[in-house]
Amino acid sequence: MNEVKNLKVLKTKDLMQLFGFGKTKMNQVLQSGVLPVIKLGGEYITTEEQIQEWFKRNQGKSILL
Repeated sequence: MNEVKNLKVLKTKDLMQLFGFGKTKMNQVLQSGVLPVIKLGGEYITTEEQIQEWFKRNQGKSILL
């Protein structure tokens, strides 16, 4: 079994701050499936590592919603 060390979990509120989006825009992005997130109940979560990898993979691309 893999051990998780120093895992930084980001919730919707954290993602709003990171991207500089309001609640409506962030929900649109999250519901589009473009970000590597998991929906737990009414909350979307991801890890800081996953978002960093997503930024690297998508650098220079245009992402349409």
